[in-house]
Amino acid sequence: MKSDAATVDGFLTEQPEKLRDALAQIRHMIRTEIPDGLEGMKYGGPVYSLSDGTILCGFTAQKNNLAFYVGRVPDEFRETLSQAGFNLGKGAVRIKTLAPEKLQLLRSLLRDVISKGITC
Repeated sequence: MKSDAATVDGFLTEQPEKLRDALAQIRHMIRTEIPDGLEGMKYGGPVYSLSDGTILCGFTAQKNNLAFYVGRVPDEFRETLSQAGFNLGKGAVRIKTLAPEKLQLLRSLLRDVISKGITC
């Protein structure tokens, strides 16, 4: 759901209560993995960028899913993510609920795309 919030805190406040905890967990994971990343709002959702403005990743809530965005989901992650119940686009990873093992897969994906220099 596209947001007009100016901050990620504002974005989270706007979300349905049932989604806030999962979105906050994704946010915490990103901030842990990209401690120097710049947090902001673009395209109606939270994004995390380098100091030059290059976007590394983002997330949002959709009508029926949580969505995590990277520039491109590497081929070697596609089967694992699909088997774990994620719905995949080119750079989008969607899921209905966020269990701890699924958050760990998102963390592994983020680490991999960062190590490969893949950006949005």
